[in-house]
Amino acid sequence: MGPFYFSPRHCEEGEARRSNLVIKKWCLSLFLMLCLTMPLMASETLNRPVKVAIIDTGSNAKYKEGISLVSASVEDDNGHGTLMARIIEESCPGAEFYIIKALDANGKTISPDLVTLGVDWAVSMNVDVINMSLRIRDSDALHAAIKKAYDKGIIIVAAAGNEASKLDTDAKDCASTSAAVCKLAYPAQYPEVIAIGMIDIESAAGESRRGKKITLLCKGHEGGKIGTSVSAAYAAGYAARMISENKECNARKIEELMTREVGKFDSHTSKTCVGTVPPLNDGPAEEGIVE
Repeated sequence: MGPFYFSPRHCEEGEARRSNLVIKKWCLSLFLMLCLTMPLMASETLNRPVKVAIIDTGSNAKYKEGISLVSASVEDDNGHGTLMARIIEESCPGAEFYIIKALDANGKTISPDLVTLGVDWAVSMNVDVINMSLRIRDSDALHAAIKKAYDKGIIIVAAAGNEASKLDTDAKDCASTSAAVCKLAYPAQYPEVIAIGMIDIESAAGESRRGKKITLLCKGHEGGKIGTSVSAAYAAGYAARMISENKECNARKIEELMTREVGKFDSHTSKTCVGTVPPLNDGPAEEGIVE
């Protein structure tokens, strides 16, 4: 056997082999780490509580985060917001509440801008559902905030209003054969919002605005309160429950599932289609709680 001459080329080849081995080991380690952690990450995402924002009079019920835009405390000095939270919790136990106090002690809106700020704050908290059991004046700023929430994949529900009001002449939007339309309250009238009408305990339509723009009729009575405020809270709870049971679905799919269930009744929501009830009495409506 002849002499072996160790040249710089051998050093380079050996170094290259060692580098390739290090890279392969690193890739294998990364692959194994991902295999172990990805199921845990997916599990955490699937098992996290559903986050529900409530824009109302505050809350005395347990909540995760809260902000008051009208006073120094999120404490509910009206009771309306607390009732909405309890209704939602009834339908979706374990939901996390993000409270926005934007209505005063009388249940009135001091300024439409406060509701807009409330929606913006809810978006910043990455909530899944926003409930607005209230009425407010039409506002470009509010609509822009709601569009932002919708585009982020948040389900937004709002009370349609309790008085059927003949405020338009576009008959195609009205459930009645009358020439007048049942115009919805804002923010329920925005297309990004699920407009909620009321149904009473006998499954017959109660005093609630009517029209083809109403997506769901829900139970409208709880704790002595009757109205679409209650109905909207039940709808928000229903949406939260659907999210908790269908974590793989996005917001638009959840909305589709919600409307697909229309016509069925259960102990929580009592929901059905709208389209047969004519408009009721006219009359101006104050901004604030929908009772």
